[in-house]
Amino acid sequence: IILNINKSIHNYFMVLNLLTSFSFFVIYGSLLIDDDMTLLSTIFIKILVILEFVAATTIQLNVAFGNIFTAIINLAFFITIIVTRSKNNVKNVTSILNKKRKFRGYNKIISFVKSQNGELLSDEKLVSFIYFFNHKIYGIYQFKKIENNKFVLVKEIRKSYYDSIIDQKKVFSEIEENSKCRIIQ
Repeated sequence: IILNINKSIHNYFMVLNLLTSFSFFVIYGSLLIDDDMTLLSTIFIKILVILEFVAATTIQLNVAFGNIFTAIINLAFFITIIVTRSKNNVKNVTSILNKKRKFRGYNKIISFVKSQNGELLSDEKLVSFIYFFNHKIYGIYQFKKIENNKFVLVKEIRKSYYDSIIDQKKVFSEIEENSKCRIIQ
């Protein structure tokens, strides 16, 4: 495709779409293999990575449709990146920890807990959050819900390496913002 570019704006747009798809696929595809935050992310990001590959191959089959499809997927991916970057670094993992069927996200959480010589509490009345720093797990916080919108900290497992960098008040404020609940200390 690159070798057959003439001075048509459509061909330049197609190459731009392909390069964007390729970069999204390579960057986020590699993060799916390695990165904690991406592994624990929504299924939507994982589907977009697969669709990037499908969109790029669609251009080979039908250039006009493939070009439009690739542009839509690239735009969706770009918007997803902007939205997830502006979100805070907190993820509610209560459902992951309470599921009977364990999967890779659960294994990442457990390996983090074991690496910090910690132990998670297993009670269905607990709400568990992970706080990320530089896309790696910084800490796991387990709260007991005491009234409608109030939490009490029951268990905390975190990397001591980041203690001088991250203020616990910031972590708690992001958890409060994410959960719409207030933490009572």
